[in-house]
Parts: sequence; structure tokens; C-alpha cells
Amino acid sequence: MDERKRGKTDGLTDERTDERKRGRTGGRFASLIIIHYEDISTGSMKNTPRQELLSLAKQWQLKPNTIEFARRLDSEDPLRLFRERFSVPKMADVSVGADPDEIVFMNGLTVNLHLLMMTYYRPQGKRCKMVIESYAFPSDMYAAQSQVAHHGLDVASNLLILRPRQGEQLLREEDIYELIEKDGDSIALLLLPGVQYYTGQVFDVPGITTAARKKGCIILWDMAHAVCNIQLKLNEWDVDIAAWCTYKYMNSGPGSIGVAYISHKFRKACERLPELRGWWGNNIETKFLMRPEFDPCLSADVFKLSNGPPLLVATVMASLEMFAELKESDRLHKQHLLTGYFELLMIDELGASHDITDSTRPFHILTPSDTTKRGSQLSIHLAEEPKFTHQELQRRGILLTSLYEGKPPISKAKMTAITKSAIKGIKFYKHIVQSVEKFVQKCRPEYKVPGLYVVDSIVRQSRHQFGQDKDVFAPRFTKNIHNTFQHLFKCPVEDRVRVPFEHMHFKDHILEQ
Repeated sequence: MDERKRGKTDGLTDERTDERKRGRTGGRFASLIIIHYEDISTGSMKNTPRQELLSLAKQWQLKPNTIEFARRLDSEDPLRLFRERFSVPKMADVSVGADPDEIVFMNGLTVNLHLLMMTYYRPQGKRCKMVIESYAFPSDMYAAQSQVAHHGLDVASNLLILRPRQGEQLLREEDIYELIEKDGDSIALLLLPGVQYYTGQVFDVPGITTAARKKGCIILWDMAHAVCNIQLKLNEWDVDIAAWCTYKYMNSGPGSIGVAYISHKFRKACERLPELRGWWGNNIETKFLMRPEFDPCLSADVFKLSNGPPLLVATVMASLEMFAELKESDRLHKQHLLTGYFELLMIDELGASHDITDSTRPFHILTPSDTTKRGSQLSIHLAEEPKFTHQELQRRGILLTSLYEGKPPISKAKMTAITKSAIKGIKFYKHIVQSVEKFVQKCRPEYKVPGLYVVDSIVRQSRHQFGQDKDVFAPRFTKNIHNTFQHLFKCPVEDRVRVPFEHMHFKDHILEQ
């Protein structure tokens, strides 16, 4: 039943209103999928884009010439107003902490990476190397390799790969700083992610940017897994250039338009025009004079080659509207709480470990346990028979991003803070418990898995207090989750024992037992 209709009769309207103020956006998703955690690759569709697309189609039908040929697109075409004056400020303000003139909607992510590297990766003399992390997203790796080769350089010796230490899965930031300090004089450009797609590790963007600049290196940040996942402050962090897609955590649809960021300060300091240029990068004041000489825009739009597709921008706009309604601090709080609670259940009830060398555990969590070093993603290493567990989860309606050929093979789950109900996270955990139990019974009976009693009691308690589809973050149930989360992440590792829910409470915002 539609949540808004049910709210008129269930006597919980005030509580639901309070919940929406804290950031719930359940009614904005196109379908009520029981559990959907594929947002890491392609996010869920929202209802709103349908309305925006219909509106665009109507404009196209009524004013076809205006859209493509009006002399003053900025003042006469409502579609341009829709496309640029709304979406760009929203993106800049809501998602990344930048000025609107530093943001440009164009192309796809890999195309934008190439355009930025064509302009700013200019190997000269000794300074000719590029840096990328191991297990980078394949498209980033291909782009980096091809850019190095494009300049006639040997890829093996001029593309430096940042690797974890022996026996570890995460990159140590001190190793990144050490590489920059040691080889910085020979590095022309670093291509690094804000959030590593394979492990979910969050990098110190401002610190690494500063270290690279001190050595004269340009750093290009791929923020595809960071935008609308973690808090970004590109201006405050003094980031030079960045690029990202809009179809992962932004949920703007498969193949949705990409975005590039070029800071004012960096653009002025470099004094470089884009290596590749097009009509849509020309100054709007002289654009329709059709001169043969390129008159560059004074904003990031200078990198535009062609007209941005309005139908794709419409889906981005719908997503940004939703994020603009949320208070970012509330969204991030709920995200960390939900991810942390799910991790707690995995560790405390299923015996998961962050130590991948521990062969006694059925599976491991590769993503950092430090909540400041991760966003919504948890990367789970399945010790044995990963395809079996993955297929079992799929059979139960759980969609995960699984990388069987990785070393180690992993599945990735995202605890998104904007889906309809956090109780789905608990259901997700329950399905994992059942799948792991089935795996243990079939393949490794010596593993000890505590079972389902805790999660069953959690689901029953939530349903009893708040109804079948009520959010487990409703006020009375939040205390149990929050106390558990605080206990797990604020006590020494050696003291992390099973948390007795009934004996934990807050007094004056201080955790007591």
C-alpha cells in the first residue's frame, strides 16, 4: 500500500513526518524492491524522472526550433534554463562543495577523464610518469594506460601502480605520501579515486592533493564512488580537477551524463585551453557569430564539445532535487549508522573478520572498520565458493556487485541512506545469514555460525513497534541500534564482545551499560 495513503489511517502520521524531516525519501523510488543494493554500479530509478522526461517531451513537441536554434539560448529557451541554470548550481552546492562555474555536465566519465588528461597530462623531460592505484576501476586503468602510450612512452615503466603491502588489501596512506615524496619530481599526474571502488576505502583527498602540489604534480580525482556517498568539499580541499558519473550513488540511470570539475584557481594558474575543443565550449556572447576563431568560455563549460543531452540531464535533476531536500549531516549520520550496524551484525553474529589472513572465518570484510575511511560500501570477501553464496543471495532477490576474478573475489553491498526503509538492511543481513548457513552445511561444516535468533528478534521487535514496513530508525528502535554501534566502534578491539541490547542505554548522550 502507498505509504502516504497508509499514513492517514495508521495513527503514525506525526512520527512519519518526523522521519521524513530526518531524511527519508521512500516514496521517491519507482518500485518497492524488497532489497536492492546494486546502487554501487547502477542506482535505483526514482519516480521523478518520469515527470521530468514527460515535461521535456512536451517542450520538444511545442518548440522544436527553440531548443536547437534560438539565438539567445540562455534567455529564450526554457530547456536551457532547466538544463544549466538549475542542475549545475544544484550539483555544485548539494554534492561536491564547488562553485557553479567550476562544474560542467558533459559526456561520460571515461571521456571526461581523457579530456582532462589530454589537457593536463603533458609529460616533459624527467617529469613524465603517471600514478594509479592497483585494482583501479578497469576503465580508469585503460584510460591511464592509453594516455601514457599516446605520448609514445613505455607503459610498464611510466605508469606507477600503488599497491597494498604484502598480505594486506587496503592502501596505506603513508605509502601514497612516501611515493609522492620519493618520485614526485618524475610524476606528471596522479589519477586516484576519492573512494576506491573495489574495497570502499576513502582516501585523504585534501592531504594527498597538498602533498602532490608541493612536488609539482597534478592530481586528477575520480569521484564516481564518492559523490552522494561521502561529504565532498572540493573548493575547501583545494582540489584542482575531478570527474565523476551520475548513475551510481546519485541514481540518475544507466549511461547518465558525466560531470567534470576544474577549479578557478587551477585553470588560471595553468593558463591552458582544452587540448580538444568544440562549439559548446565557446563564449556564449560570441557563439552565434560563428567565427572561425575559438573564443573560450570563462567557466568549466570551456571543455564542452557538444550539446548536452537534455533527456539525460533531466534524470540527474530529479536525483539532485531529492538530495537537496535532505540535510547532509542527517543523511551521513544515517548512512554511517546503518553501515556500522550491518557490520556489527556481520562480525558479532556471523563471525566475519577484517583480517583476511584468518582462515577460520567463513568470510571477511575488506572495507576499513574506521568509519572516517569508508562510506556506504562494504566489500565482503567470501572465503570459499563465492559463486555459490552469490547465487543463493540472487535466488532470494539480493542484487550485489560480485567480482569473482578479483584477488580476493568479493561481493559489494551498499547501505544506502535514502532507500525506503532501513529494515531492508536487516532483511538483507538475514538473507546473508541464511545463505552462509547453507554454504557451511554444504561445504564447511566445521565453521561455527551462531544463527538467526538475533536478527529474527530484531525484525519481530521492529514490526511489533512500528508496523510491517516501518523504518527501524524510528525513535524507539534507534536507541538499540545507536547504542550497539557506539559500543562497537568506541571501545578497544579486544573488548568488542556480544552487546546485550536490553542492558544498554544513553544518559545525557553518554553510553552506559
